[in-house]
Amino acid sequence: MLCSAAVNLRWLPIIQRVHHVQIRLVRTGFFRSDEKYNDDKRNPYHFIDPQSVLFADHVDSEWRYADDPTLRAPVLERNNVGMGMIVLNSDSIAFPMVNSLYRRLRNLEVNTTKRLVCLTSSHRDKFAGDLHLQDLLLIAQASQLRNEIPRYALEFFKNLFDLNLMLSEYHKPLVTLYNGEVPNAAASWCGLSVEYSGAYHHSVVRFDQTRYGFFPVAGQSFLLARLPFCIGNYLALTGEAVRGKDIVYSGLAKNWLSPDAFRLLELTSEKQLEVSESDGRALISEHFLHLPEGWSLAPYVGLIQKCFSQPHLFDVVESLVTHRDDPSVPDDVRDFAATAIDNIGRGSPLASHVTHQLINRARKHIARATDTVNYQFGATGIYGNAEKIAQVEKALEDPDLYQRYVIRPAMIEIMQEEWRVLLRFLMRPELVRGLYFRQMLNQHMAAKQIVDEGSNFAGLPEEPELPDWFEHEDVLAVRDSAWTAMFFKLHDTKSELIPSFWPHCSALGSRYFAPAERSDLPLSAHPLLRVYHPDYDPKTGLDHDPRMMAREVERWSDNYLEDERYELMSEVTGVPVAQLKTRWTALSGGWGGVM
Repeated sequence: MLCSAAVNLRWLPIIQRVHHVQIRLVRTGFFRSDEKYNDDKRNPYHFIDPQSVLFADHVDSEWRYADDPTLRAPVLERNNVGMGMIVLNSDSIAFPMVNSLYRRLRNLEVNTTKRLVCLTSSHRDKFAGDLHLQDLLLIAQASQLRNEIPRYALEFFKNLFDLNLMLSEYHKPLVTLYNGEVPNAAASWCGLSVEYSGAYHHSVVRFDQTRYGFFPVAGQSFLLARLPFCIGNYLALTGEAVRGKDIVYSGLAKNWLSPDAFRLLELTSEKQLEVSESDGRALISEHFLHLPEGWSLAPYVGLIQKCFSQPHLFDVVESLVTHRDDPSVPDDVRDFAATAIDNIGRGSPLASHVTHQLINRARKHIARATDTVNYQFGATGIYGNAEKIAQVEKALEDPDLYQRYVIRPAMIEIMQEEWRVLLRFLMRPELVRGLYFRQMLNQHMAAKQIVDEGSNFAGLPEEPELPDWFEHEDVLAVRDSAWTAMFFKLHDTKSELIPSFWPHCSALGSRYFAPAERSDLPLSAHPLLRVYHPDYDPKTGLDHDPRMMAREVERWSDNYLEDERYELMSEVTGVPVAQLKTRWTALSGGWGGVM
């Protein structure tokens, strides 16, 4: 209501002009009919329903029953009868997050009361960030400063490789969702679950490691090599984002899955224990939606296949230039080729060359693994025939058989290639320069509120103005045999032209990636059940090696090699370890940035 000093409101203007009376109109109430604006300056007196505040949902109420009540852990877990739910809750992939995710996935894999596992994120705007760029910069700087790769770097990447290998051959249905923006390493966590990976309208995937001088690691090249029409080479070299339904059409995901399906899966997961495994898979497939029509890359598939199937990076660029300058080519295809050339030029030529070679080699490893299966089962060779080939192809349609006979052998070969390249690449100055400028760009854009704090590309414009970090390099400088031999040949291969480059490692046995077999059975305290475990030792009466188990417990702990990380920070920054611990523990629990 309005109080007007007992004066008729019609005469207020006249009274104010004649008598110069100062009359204040006082607001004494709020009404439901008040219009509400987002800007409080336009109408600060909008009605607030007290019941809506009193009975409002709790912040992050979707995951309020997770194992961490504060919802601050990098990985959250919520278990239900017949199903395990893992929720990623971090902006970047660091050592504690990798170890925590591996432990939880491994525990659910051997848990006999769980028939399926779901992997998603706590927020729908981002799934999980890229590799912690400050940690990666610390590793690269320390490696070049010491002239050897420190143990912290070797153990971190080894754990990351083991985690991704387990995701690619998980022994239970693993339902994953590209929940929001998913960059680089996090994309492999979704895509490596081949059969049950999903995407939705809000999903965005981008592989832009070459923009800061890095390359696909931990099985990413396997994921990109499986994409049809050489789309994996296109995405990795250009850094283009794939959105929504294009993720499924491109082959990065297999199913069209809504985030709300996880709630329904939790409600119906109890039925998984009442049916067979095949029927349980059918129950999971009921939550997959019909994929909308329309693929934005469909008009350019022919160009992508023709250009990015070239054996070398220089040939790829040369083919794109030919199509761009050809007047007989449609204008939209010419513009697409010009954009691809510009995007390739924004990355490190050396990283782009290594990325292209890795994906091509991964494609050969997959084909070789398939040929090996055909030969082992008599589909090829002296007694091979079309009937046996058809039988093998039909058998490989089973996800379990395909996972056992094709994915695991190919993944191990591909990861060994990536491991050898990684050890060499950490010693390259291009990586330090690219990471340094990427960090500066992220900080600059965060200060301007273009991207959210901690994100690498969230909210970037369509064509951001990026500096030329590798202006003195050229695609011609990394052409063909010389660089390929340096990064891909084995350390004992002799060459008269190029000396064998193999960096020193601070840990023995770190030059090779050799994963161990995983058992499907959990450890048991019952002496009679231990006998049936595949690792049972009749001499000790145990189903595990105590020393090995103690080593594994230490290796997968959240604070593994934390002290060594502080030592690396001290070497790079020149700040004493005690001061670093005090400062960074207070700010970020010991896992803050370096620069």
